[in-house]
Amino acid sequence: MSQRHAIGLARSKDGVRWRKAGKVLEGGKAGSFDEGGVRHGHVVRDRAAGRYVMVYEGVDANGRVSIGMAVSEDGLKGWRRSSELPILCPSDDDEGWDSTVVGSPCLVQMDGAYDWRMYYTGVGRDGEAAIGMAYSEGHGLQKFEKWDAVLM
Repeated sequence: MSQRHAIGLARSKDGVRWRKAGKVLEGGKAGSFDEGGVRHGHVVRDRAAGRYVMVYEGVDANGRVSIGMAVSEDGLKGWRRSSELPILCPSDDDEGWDSTVVGSPCLVQMDGAYDWRMYYTGVGRDGEAAIGMAYSEGHGLQKFEKWDAVLM
């Protein structure tokens, strides 16, 4: 594999000038869903747990894109995967609207302490892209279920 993606951190005092602070998350070990690297991270603060959560695209050795999750106590360093498995994968249905890629995740915490929504882009075998939503109601951040409606 020639290129491995990684997620970095940059900091700014004024929102105009930014200074790179280095990598915070790299690809996983050989055979993992993100061995080809990680990219397109989205970070939110988990109000109930007092930590930071990042959802990100994980790229496997064959280029398949799934969504993974990492957590950090301060949102700056010490990022660790919440699992060695992705939290959301492309659909098993070959004709599914998101059967080849799920990516570009955006995590939103709702009013309930453990009610989360994740909006993501899905791509089908026909190359058409759409926006989907998965939710974790009653599961905390451990398990996401795909909502059966699609935004096109």
